[in-house]
Amino acid sequence: MLKISNTIFVSMALGFIIICFSANAVKNTSTMMAQGAGLAPQAMNTEDRALPEFSVSDVRSTYHLVENNAIVDFVISSNEFLNYYAYVRRNNVIYGDASGFVNNRSVGVAILAKEMSMGHYELVIDAYNNDKLSANKTFTFLIVQ
Repeated sequence: MLKISNTIFVSMALGFIIICFSANAVKNTSTMMAQGAGLAPQAMNTEDRALPEFSVSDVRSTYHLVENNAIVDFVISSNEFLNYYAYVRRNNVIYGDASGFVNNRSVGVAILAKEMSMGHYELVIDAYNNDKLSANKTFTFLIVQ
């Protein structure tokens, strides 16, 4: 009988010691977290982040309609890595789009715009950098026969 009660006593003592050490560990962690709670990591600091810079060239003022389709082509350039999404729209309807990335160079882009008619359209180019910041450029052009 004495042997069983010693085992129970030792188990309870070990459990008590473990709980005491665990409570101290939790207390110290929360104290450390409270001391550094006002600090933001450098990646989250928005003051140092810049909008993506890019240029667009070779956008024409007119594109030709062939069987209700048109190929809208242009060149996008950047000295940084960025993703782009370009689309052709008119009255909030998208007729064609293309996406990709630019990495310190120029890239030729061709959008096949479908089911179009003659008239004025917009080419919209949205660019996103690694900081997930965006910039866009819009160009107006005319679709002719």
